[in-house]
Amino acid sequence: MSDELFGSLRDRIQAYFNTGDPKAVLAPETLADAAQLMLLAGERSYAVVGTLHWIRGQSLPEQERGADFHAAVCLFSVLNTTQPGLIPTPLRSAFAMRPPNVEPLHEILHAVGAALFAEFARARTRDLLDRAIVLFHRAVEAAPHADPSRAAMEFNLGSALSSRFDLTGDTSELSTAIGAMRRAADAIAEEHPGRGQLWFTLGIALARRFNVLHDLADLDACEAALIKASAGYPDQAELARNLEAVRTARTQVIAGAVPAQAGGGALSNQGLVHQEAGRLDEAVSCYLDALPLLRAAGDRVNEGRTLNNLGTTYRLLGRYKESAEQHEAAVAILRELGDQLSTGRTLTNLGVAYRLLGRQDESLGSLAEALQLLRSCGDLQCEGTTLVNLGATYATLGRAEEAIRSFEQAAAIFEQIGNQVGRAQALEGLAWVFDTLGRPEDATRWR
Repeated sequence: MSDELFGSLRDRIQAYFNTGDPKAVLAPETLADAAQLMLLAGERSYAVVGTLHWIRGQSLPEQERGADFHAAVCLFSVLNTTQPGLIPTPLRSAFAMRPPNVEPLHEILHAVGAALFAEFARARTRDLLDRAIVLFHRAVEAAPHADPSRAAMEFNLGSALSSRFDLTGDTSELSTAIGAMRRAADAIAEEHPGRGQLWFTLGIALARRFNVLHDLADLDACEAALIKASAGYPDQAELARNLEAVRTARTQVIAGAVPAQAGGGALSNQGLVHQEAGRLDEAVSCYLDALPLLRAAGDRVNEGRTLNNLGTTYRLLGRYKESAEQHEAAVAILRELGDQLSTGRTLTNLGVAYRLLGRQDESLGSLAEALQLLRSCGDLQCEGTTLVNLGATYATLGRAEEAIRSFEQAAAIFEQIGNQVGRAQALEGLAWVFDTLGRPEDATRWR
């Protein structure tokens, strides 16, 4: 697949050089393809991806080109020490006068993610947002804990997740966004000029979650964040209005004017909290209570996600038949909505349930379809998880070579993204295949 992307991007770049028409390189799908190529091919892609961002930086209006230009410089800073001939002539001349520092991987991932996020703000293309979030996640994972740029990475991750909440209404996205913004707020220096904006944005995110869940703790945290924002936020009148709104809402909660719950979305989110804490029976109860409310409200997005989470909880309880049924229902809804990323993730869960039920051929079909969708979306973490499960199904069927290939691909992906737990699981799967299916002499090299 990376070879096809290489060829397609090179053709679009060459068309620009032949005609001077930037339409193809400015198209959102071209930028999404470039991000996926970088995720698949790593440093081998830097020349073509950097050239694309460089062209965009020349072609966009002056006030909009900064993110693409910065991404190009970050990518080319690596090539400047290895293959300077691949850098566009004007930039190569500038590098000759003032060589840039070689940017580490996390800065490159963050810069490219920021360019995608900026284009999403213009084009509102969901694919760009999903890929930007993947890149921001990977940048945060790769950054040293004390890196001074970590706060900006966490803040951009939180902002992107908050934008996806706007599109999906999935409260778990907003909760993850709040977590990232909290980490950014904790990491940012007291004297940083953007500190007030960061705390204000965190406060608004907490207020938005209160509007969904009606949890008084979010109001308290929101007020605390807005007070911390007061030292540096430029619009003090806006800040004062939001603080007054928070205090009014608290008064309404205490007086009983605001209900304790906000319907199916709140119940579904509470189920997820119970599930993550290991309170599985409580999670099932919340999900089952949420589903009729979500259906009555016509909230298909949260209905699909709730069914998927219910299926996962049933699997953890050993109720495999019910697990498969919930995942099947979720897949039908997510396909109808055209949400490829969520469909791919749910198909992986369905494939696991099928394997545990002994329905191995159906497991292979579900996992293979999931793999195709996740690769098209650039979700390496879930692609690796799907490959591990695919390897397990092949191993159950005694198809050793296919199992080995799946586990090896998973291990390579997890190593690439720095997920050592996932890599260990993939290598454990390899060792099990070697021990059980006839190659015990190789097992020790994976342990």
